[in-house]
Amino acid sequence: MHSLDDQTDPTQVLESDRPDVSHHRCWLDRVVENRVGRGEAADDVVQEVALAVAKATSWPADESEQRAWLCTIAIRQCALALRNNQRYRDRVEAASQNGVPKAQAQHEPTQDPIYWLLHSESKELIREAIGKLEADARDLLIAKYLHGRTYRELGNAHNQPPHAVEYRVAVARRQLRGLLRDLGVSTEDLP
Repeated sequence: MHSLDDQTDPTQVLESDRPDVSHHRCWLDRVVENRVGRGEAADDVVQEVALAVAKATSWPADESEQRAWLCTIAIRQCALALRNNQRYRDRVEAASQNGVPKAQAQHEPTQDPIYWLLHSESKELIREAIGKLEADARDLLIAKYLHGRTYRELGNAHNQPPHAVEYRVAVARRQLRGLLRDLGVSTEDLP
């Protein structure tokens, strides 16, 4: 078992020692797709697996053990993705049972004038906050959340690995939350 301890300089660890997710991509895709289905959700989970491998401080040295280790990580990431999706569906269902229209629970405009007014004011404040972001952070957030690009697509467009783009999106999202908080917008319902 390879491992990084406190005295090991991570820059001195050979990347060739770390398991290569792309080498196992074919069967990893099947494991993930059998659990979360095909499409963007599966791509996101495989990216999470690659990120978990990159963050790992220890990994098996033998390739046959690496396969089982990667499978365990993939199954764990699938469970997390399914749990997050179920929580979202539960929130939408609970909101609709508590008298909140389902469209409102999913952040879609309704015919309620008060909701429409609050929603339009929030949209203006969100636009203002997005305008205050740096151009590259703003472009990443718009591409990811407005245009629905995957981390892989964004990585290809920016000549960066998907996990680096994912980190940049997370930083931009954190900056946007801070700006929204400063403007008085509730950030509880934001992703």
